[in-house]
Amino acid sequence: MGSIAQEMGHDLTIMYFIDKVLKSREEKEDFFIIHPAMGPKRDIHYWNPEHDEYTSGWDTSGDTKFIPDYLFRRAISTDELQRLVKESQYFEEEWYKKLSEKLGEDLKNFTDKLCSNLENKLKEKFPMVDKLPDFIGTRKRKITSIGEVKFEYLPKKALEEFLGYYYLAEQENVPFYLIFPKKGYTRTDFNWLSRNLPKEIKFYTFEGAELQPIIVPTYGDIKFSRWKPK
Repeated sequence: MGSIAQEMGHDLTIMYFIDKVLKSREEKEDFFIIHPAMGPKRDIHYWNPEHDEYTSGWDTSGDTKFIPDYLFRRAISTDELQRLVKESQYFEEEWYKKLSEKLGEDLKNFTDKLCSNLENKLKEKFPMVDKLPDFIGTRKRKITSIGEVKFEYLPKKALEEFLGYYYLAEQENVPFYLIFPKKGYTRTDFNWLSRNLPKEIKFYTFEGAELQPIIVPTYGDIKFSRWKPK
């Protein structure tokens, strides 16, 4: 992505969007699969009614009890992975056991299969797109939403990425949310979005952050607004 500040801004914007926009829906997701720019390569944000929030499994467990191959962004040997699994005991975490019970199968097995299925669909239709979207919502073993946050200027490969994620959302019959900064995008950028992307995408802009110089958003300052292309 870019600098540490960009990565922090990106990950915070994902969390804030889920809390400020998606949490207000009457039926809550069981959990979101998050692909952050920092921290673990895959995180689980599960619905926590006691705190009225989606809580991060990473924050709850810490790296000593987090799923090892969700954690490392580099390849590790099978022997090393088995050792880390044995030491981690992540499957003894209360949040992990509850989600596995609700799913009727091991949480990691479920999310591995779900992500692999989406990756295969992407490779088939959009081979240039080499990563999954930033968040995937699930409820009752089904995908409920897909979303991507851009905490940066529009990159060259953005169109393929956006169309690929929209394709996945269409395949699953769920909404695709595309979230990007209001300040820092030019009229040309907005025209490009209007001209090249399906109107069915749920576009949101956010305010309370800066791209140049980068100012990481705070929960109190960030505001999300629905944007509809012309």
